Amino acid sequence: MSLRAALMAVGLLGLGWVLFVSFVAMGPLGWLAFGTIFAVGTAQVVRKLLRRSRSTQGVTTVRNCPACGAPNDPDRTACRHCEAEL
Repeated sequence: MSLRAALMAVGLLGLGWVLFVSFVAMGPLGWLAFGTIFAVGTAQVVRKLLRRSRSTQGVTTVRNCPACGAPNDPDRTACRHCEAEL
């Protein structure tokens, strides 16, 4: 194990310990507040990912002609501008 990996492991363990102690110290009201904030944040991230995946559905790619660079539909075999073979 390299020194960098060992330091990262120690840092992650330290961070985990601090988060665990903080979570235990919050008590039931803190857990409720944290859980609510976590749930709202998770819902927003999922909503954003779903919106992004819906916006990319139905997008067709454009195939550029190697001779002239004109954009063509992906199912074409010849360029619509210069009739070169795609």
